[in-house]
Amino acid sequence: MVPVKSEKRRGSADSIGERLRKAREDKGVSVGEAHKITKIHPSVIKALEEDELEHTLGKTYVKAFLKNYANYLGLDAEEILQEYISKHPPETEIQKGQPVLGKKPISQKKNIRFSHTMIVTLAFIVWLSILSFATVKFIHYYKEVVMTKKTGLKGIFAKKAQEISSNKSSSLAKGGKKELIPIPKHQTITLTIFTYKDVWLKVTQDGTVAFHGTLSKNSKETWRANKKIVLSEIGKPEMLALNVNGKDIDFLGKRLGKNVLITHEGIDLEPKL
Repeated sequence: MVPVKSEKRRGSADSIGERLRKAREDKGVSVGEAHKITKIHPSVIKALEEDELEHTLGKTYVKAFLKNYANYLGLDAEEILQEYISKHPPETEIQKGQPVLGKKPISQKKNIRFSHTMIVTLAFIVWLSILSFATVKFIHYYKEVVMTKKTGLKGIFAKKAQEISSNKSSSLAKGGKKELIPIPKHQTITLTIFTYKDVWLKVTQDGTVAFHGTLSKNSKETWRANKKIVLSEIGKPEMLALNVNGKDIDFLGKRLGKNVLITHEGIDLEPKL
């Protein structure tokens, strides 16, 4: 026996819903199969067949589903539609403004808007991160390449000269005549000279002249001695940068004499030669 509840929901034998149900059963398809073909949700199909769809959907949507489903079942869709319209008066202005299917579509719209906002926000954050990374890389490139070209320095010497110029702790004390760089007696005195421009000078190591002439711009030369190294006749001291046993000494921008004495005790800028 069919439950009483179902009898009440389906309505009279000649109702639109009853005709739709019988047509589907005559066609030999289930609600699920009808859904696959028409793409109408099973709950909507059941509501159409039980004449209850107007309680959940606005009349405009009911008409659309009704026409689609009737055509699928091979019924006269226009006749059924006109019958439905005659039994249901036009919606009032208030009814037209009511949301369909409760508040679900509005909630879905809010979710879509929220998702869109999140996507835009994340895209902006990614773009900002990429921009920041590119900016840091450009600044690094500018310092390493562009500034190097402007100063006329190249390769390893350029990097070394830049480090020496920026290292305040390596500069000679203001007004000082000596730089105390104690070198253990058993170690060899090692001097490396960098030139910013062409510089004339004489290099004597342990009493023997090792070099006497012009060191060209961007040169890097190294001398070693057991006791002392003397730099004399320096044409442009401010254009030199020295490294003594790993200690950087930068003369750039300083007014120094023409002679420098390097021993195990340190560097003397005004030696008595």
